[in-house]
Amino acid sequence: MSPAAPENGFVLIAVLWMLALLAVLVLALSNTVRLDVQAKANLTRQAQAEALADGVTLSIAARIVEQLAGQPALANNGTVIRCNLDGATFDVVVTDVAGLIDLNAAPVDLLARVIAGIGVPAARAASLAAAIADFRDIDDEPLPGGAEAKDYRAAGMPFGPKNAPFETVEELDQVLAITPAVLNRLRGLVTVHGRSPSLDLQHAPPALVAALAASNPADIGTTAENARAQLAAQFGATGGGLSRTHAVTVSVATPAGGHFRRHAVIEVSNGAALGFAIRDWSAWGAAWEPEPPNAQASVCATLGF
Repeated sequence: MSPAAPENGFVLIAVLWMLALLAVLVLALSNTVRLDVQAKANLTRQAQAEALADGVTLSIAARIVEQLAGQPALANNGTVIRCNLDGATFDVVVTDVAGLIDLNAAPVDLLARVIAGIGVPAARAASLAAAIADFRDIDDEPLPGGAEAKDYRAAGMPFGPKNAPFETVEELDQVLAITPAVLNRLRGLVTVHGRSPSLDLQHAPPALVAALAASNPADIGTTAENARAQLAAQFGATGGGLSRTHAVTVSVATPAGGHFRRHAVIEVSNGAALGFAIRDWSAWGAAWEPEPPNAQASVCATLGF
């Protein structure tokens, strides 16, 4: 061997190590680029679904204005309407807020009844209902089973009850012992825009009627009509007129795989430029499960979809 052979061997090894390092760097960079492209594609799909949900929601809002002006009625009792548009599927749920339980005005027994109806044991449901009432009232005296400031401190919470009315349904997550699962199941059944302690069962969504009936099945007949009638005797009236405020939830699935759920509260207002004011505009995840959708092609056609 020539004297230069050992040096050549070391150089070869160094070059091989450099090539291996470059290969690792190229692989890492390639993976980063792939993930970045995938993330941007996901954001694009999400944005497309959100834009479609927003457009449908505003279209529904305009239809609500027309309905109160005497145009053909749109189902407003929480019935799920499934429509299709350019390959996208979307579920529309419109509910007159008179058919929802108002978190600021509902009596404790009504709150306990609906919480029990979504699957919470009766004793815990009564305690959660009392905690909701303590959260919204202005005093610091807990109701039986409820929770005021000292109870929040004992639970290690960095805050206490609001002692003021709920401004959004989402504030339920601040109530002691209200879990995300309970909040998710209450979405679509409660509101902060009803401003009434009673409940108009004619406009109540099927899921709410089912929850109230399930919590005390001995009092309820076998049909939905009997359930509404008997519940109305306890918690409100049937057959009330349309209110000016409706909750609208639009869930969209696009052909590209985008998903989005828009929740809005629309109040018809003569002073608004479009004839309505938006009282809530939020994004909901796949939280509460509504009733199975009704295929109402005629309704979709009247909506322009």
